[in-house]
Amino acid sequence: MANILVVDDRPTNRELLVTLLGYAGHRLLEASEGEAGLALARAEHPDLIITDIVMPKMDGYEFARLVRSDPAIAKTQIIFVTSSYIVEETQSLASACGVSVVISKPIEPQAFLAQINQVLIAQQIPVLTPVHKNFHQEHLQLLTNTLAQKVEELETEITEHKQSEEKLRESEELFRTSFQYSPIGMCLTALDGRFMDVNQTFSNMLGFTRQEFQEKYFNDITHPEDLKIGMDALRKMLAEEIPNAEFEKRYLQKNGEPIWAQVNSTLLKDPFGKPVRFITHILNITERRRAEKTLQQYTSDLERRVEERTIELTHANRAKSEFLANMSHELRTPLNSILGLSETLLEKSRGPLNEKQAHALQVIAASGTHLLSLINDILEVSKIEAEKLQIHPDVIGVKDVCESSLNFVRELAIKKSITLDFWNKQSLSTLFADPQRLKQILINLLNNAVKFTPEKGNVSLEVDVNDERNQIQFTITDNGIGIAPDDLKKLFSPFMQVDSSLARQYQGTGLGLTIAYKLTELQGGSVHVESAVGKGSRFTVSLPWDQTKTLIEETGQITKHAKAAQKPQHRLRPLVKILLADDHEVNTMMLGEYLQSHGYEVTIARDGLEALAKAEDTRPNIIIMDIQMPEMDGLEAIRHLRADQRFISTPIIALTALAMSGDRERCLEAGANEYMSKPVSLKTLAEKIQELVRPGE
Repeated sequence: MANILVVDDRPTNRELLVTLLGYAGHRLLEASEGEAGLALARAEHPDLIITDIVMPKMDGYEFARLVRSDPAIAKTQIIFVTSSYIVEETQSLASACGVSVVISKPIEPQAFLAQINQVLIAQQIPVLTPVHKNFHQEHLQLLTNTLAQKVEELETEITEHKQSEEKLRESEELFRTSFQYSPIGMCLTALDGRFMDVNQTFSNMLGFTRQEFQEKYFNDITHPEDLKIGMDALRKMLAEEIPNAEFEKRYLQKNGEPIWAQVNSTLLKDPFGKPVRFITHILNITERRRAEKTLQQYTSDLERRVEERTIELTHANRAKSEFLANMSHELRTPLNSILGLSETLLEKSRGPLNEKQAHALQVIAASGTHLLSLINDILEVSKIEAEKLQIHPDVIGVKDVCESSLNFVRELAIKKSITLDFWNKQSLSTLFADPQRLKQILINLLNNAVKFTPEKGNVSLEVDVNDERNQIQFTITDNGIGIAPDDLKKLFSPFMQVDSSLARQYQGTGLGLTIAYKLTELQGGSVHVESAVGKGSRFTVSLPWDQTKTLIEETGQITKHAKAAQKPQHRLRPLVKILLADDHEVNTMMLGEYLQSHGYEVTIARDGLEALAKAEDTRPNIIIMDIQMPEMDGLEAIRHLRADQRFISTPIIALTALAMSGDRERCLEAGANEYMSKPVSLKTLAEKIQELVRPGE
């Protein structure tokens, strides 16, 4: 008795083989396809495998090759059972797969079993000769049962075929109904573009009857300028580059008038994959296109008006600044006379004054001084907006500038019984900034704090260093009336006041904070506000602070001699050329001087276009690029540089005041190696340059 694996995808054939072999006393294993048979063979190691040749997924040849390639079952005998009439070709292919026995269907039971026994005996496997007296009757009964099953399967297949035909008729009827009554135009066209049928919607859309359509090709009703669109789509579908095409084109109506349509065309194929016709859906979009054209015209007009208005506002703003500047100068001349005469009279140089006269002159002098302060503020704002304000940084004493600023507001604080405190937390001695503008910033903020703090309150000025960002910070804190969250948004806007009512309690133009904010920005710094209504406010002015730079400026002559002594050392190392692109004059001056003091050769560019030109001229080792610049911004300039093979690997540092979410990613995506936000630590910048530019580069 042998273990035999039968592999056949047809259940009837498999059952017949299993029954015959079972009568012969063999142990049977069954599989309905090649992969399952291969798994059984590897698991059970049968003595013999009988397999069909034509099977889905894996045919008998592939199955046999895989068996022969597996060392564990490679020697297992395989018999092919096939209905192929090409005996010689089958034998040849079988031999190539290592199969020597091929039995043709239909099989004769006794001859089949004899061949099986012959193969098993050759392997020295004992076999049993079937002696069952009813063998032939039972085999005949099996064949009868099989035939009855086949008849039943055929009847089922006929019934299913009839049902399919009925469903097909219903589907065709549904298609015809949908085609004829669809609210969207539809048509069937032959492969050459001739109309085979159209629905009523498409007929009404163009004004042709269905009979007239059948005499036309799609080119006949297509606008001449749009013929290429349809031809390209047809060619691509026939070449099987695309399954369907969607596009917009113009059709010509019967009266010659064009209409715009959205077209969706699909190539239909027969069951064998052969193209037979096109089905196309057509939607009239003439009104939509007309509306789009109107909207486009409206948008164009709006853009033109916005551009014109922008130019008008620019001119108006420039004229305003010029007017304010001119008027302030015109007002200062007579005001100078008023203040001068008032001061002369108060000194009694022109005779004695009674009490009323002295008081009147004091009022005139105070009012004149107040008016002069207002004019100065207005002039300051106009200069800042016109970008005419100059910053002149220098080494200044921290204690001196703070105490001088406090002294300026001390008289008003004494009148309101407000205490003034000053702390220099790290005993800082000097910093590098514009002394006049820094004092102006502190006075404006201190004056604001005293003005909005009630009697017997407290105002403090604190100086500290933020080591992480290399900034020096001046913090003015008060316990005054505080500022509401909604009012914080307009706090630094010119001429805007938190209390703008006619009955407002506090005087002022609303320019002090604006000037402080803008002067801080001009020096590369920032102003931060924290406030709570009824509790007070805290204003923090942060400015770039670098101890090395301060020491260099503070010890001017010593530094110059030190530089002279170090010149031979600079010659020993390669000269690093830096291109600094920034439109802000104070920033370029501050950064340029600092980098030059560290032995770098610095070239300045004031916009993106100039940066590209100077990069070509100087071939820098590293580029420091501001982002917000006129003519061409920094991001665009970086992209141009990266597109040039000469600068594709040149290190670029994006140095910018942009600090919103996503700004860093945009800079790096444009091609920058590093992103640093202002105010920047000069020491950190120098370290970053050394990191990006290695010796010899």
